[in-house]
Amino acid sequence: MTEEVIKTMCSHCNKPIVQPLSNPTSHIEALPEDVIHWTNGNAIVATGTPFEAVDYQGVSLSIALAVGWQAIEEGVTLPVTKEELKNKIDENYWSPEYRDYRRKSL
Repeated sequence: MTEEVIKTMCSHCNKPIVQPLSNPTSHIEALPEDVIHWTNGNAIVATGTPFEAVDYQGVSLSIALAVGWQAIEEGVTLPVTKEELKNKIDENYWSPEYRDYRRKSL
């Protein structure tokens, strides 16, 4: 994710939720601190690995830990077939009334 991409997202949404891929940390798509600065402190940032809070204009903004750890605990990251993965996601992350709207690419 580049500064241009993040600023474009922010131009369409006052408080974008940005979840840069971050595992391993050395390959993170965008650092939380950069995202916070590029959005003037308006982004909600969640990553799959822990990051320290970002200080922005005297305010400490927490970086959320995204679904990565929960997926590990739930066993979603274990080697499974595509169908097993789809079912695991349905069971753990989609409320029954929203299951028809899941991504069709799985």
